[in-house]
Amino acid sequence: MTSERVASLSWEAEVFYRRLMSVADDYGLYDARTPILRSALYPLQLDKMSECNIQRCLSACEAAGLILLYSHNEKPYLMILGFDQQGKSMPKWPLPNGYEVLKVSDLLPIGSRQPGSMPVPGSRIMRSGDIKVRLGGMTPTREGGTNDG
Repeated sequence: MTSERVASLSWEAEVFYRRLMSVADDYGLYDARTPILRSALYPLQLDKMSECNIQRCLSACEAAGLILLYSHNEKPYLMILGFDQQGKSMPKWPLPNGYEVLKVSDLLPIGSRQPGSMPVPGSRIMRSGDIKVRLGGMTPTREGGTNDG
């Protein structure tokens, strides 16, 4: 509610973004093809939301730094930046180049766990080389920096 990036969106783009958050997988990943987004986000309002509107909302969310658009095998995908959910399963869609899934327990400093202790459940998507960033409670941003949420 106090995000300046979300506040910079039009009402249409903000509703799109909030609906997108409800269909993305645990890692904030989703198919970015406009017909797929249109039918998934507006199943009972197809007459109100055209593919052109979907494309405009995608562009607005990307320009605001809320999503990363990328392709894999010539298909478009998106990643909600700073999604920060604990992954309970493997991602449903391919990761952007330079990102990988790491278990949270892999991010703990060596020697910080006591012998016989249970590892921390869940996993996160990390930009390769940004492991220390996650330890500080921050998430990677589109520009390769961090966002402390």
